[in-house]
Amino acid sequence: MDIFWLKAAGIAVVGLILLVVGAQFFGGDHESSPTESDWAGMETKSFTRQVEEDRERLGVEPKPIDPPVQEEPPQPLPDPGTPAQPAEFADSSEPTIIYVKPMQDFEELNAQRLWNTAMPGRSIGRLPMTGYNLAVKGCSEIIQRWPDSKYAFMAMRLLNDIPEHRRGQARSLDIDMNRFYQERPGTQPMEVEESGRR
Repeated sequence: MDIFWLKAAGIAVVGLILLVVGAQFFGGDHESSPTESDWAGMETKSFTRQVEEDRERLGVEPKPIDPPVQEEPPQPLPDPGTPAQPAEFADSSEPTIIYVKPMQDFEELNAQRLWNTAMPGRSIGRLPMTGYNLAVKGCSEIIQRWPDSKYAFMAMRLLNDIPEHRRGQARSLDIDMNRFYQERPGTQPMEVEESGRR
């Protein structure tokens, strides 16, 4: 009688091992865990700080360009007899101009919903033992559905920030952003702060 239970336990253990091995080989497209090269060069920062940096760098949304403002008349030159004042260091970074096609309201809502999933997915992907699936899926769908929109620009920028070997299904997408920097028929200009351009 004791041998029966011993055999049953052995069969259960073998079955469990076969199930785990089968899931590894036939489980679909799983992302690998982060490699040492993924962490190389990264400073040790808190997850919260990483999320904030992602939002500052990748979450910059293009804005419509305001009409040109009338320039002020030039200021008179200072009298040569007065001592020179130190020059002020003005911020010389000008916004980058991109050209995107306008979207219908319902399209913009759907794209924004996907973007609001993809952006946190990028930050979550930084954690050990997680992947970039949320970010990759959201960005891929945005690029496929609205390829010339401001959300496609933002999605491509986010995908370019993910290591190529971790992009999964997005590896087959054309994420060349150069087309956004050239005017095309049906597009309108928008400004993007320089910190958003990679």
